[in-house]
Amino acid sequence: MQHYQALPTGGTQKLVVNATIQSRSDNELRITTSLHVDGGCEVAELVLLPQDISSLGLTATGDIGHGLLADGGTADFVEYERVLLTLTFDDGTVREATMVPTTIQPSPASSSSETTGPPVHGVNANIDTQRILGYGGLTRLSLKQDYKHHMLIKVVRRA
Repeated sequence: MQHYQALPTGGTQKLVVNATIQSRSDNELRITTSLHVDGGCEVAELVLLPQDISSLGLTATGDIGHGLLADGGTADFVEYERVLLTLTFDDGTVREATMVPTTIQPSPASSSSETTGPPVHGVNANIDTQRILGYGGLTRLSLKQDYKHHMLIKVVRRA
């Protein structure tokens, strides 16, 4: 297996990577941001903030998914048109994949004892925790999260 060290983690123990996200319908619309890598609960490929969706000029597809969050809560995921995600690693390696971005809508089924703020996802509060690369996205990029060495690993398919 070939190892890829993730970009600087911003002082937190959770894995955070820098990414460029681009609209597929307009090459000029792109954002560069940090994503929290969630290898465990978020099945969504890419979870973004509403302002990210607006900056990229994306429209909702009308599809709504329902899922479990890393903090144990549940949420509805509103899907948008596909985007191109690019990760650039320390060694200059670039990984690209087309993904379905979503935004998280708090579920009415959430417990009444929860706060009304955005989901926390178990990361340090100084990181915008709603921008997430879920394990669906890791699969699409052919990457896995190595929790022990705190890096992303390229998945090697053996014949």
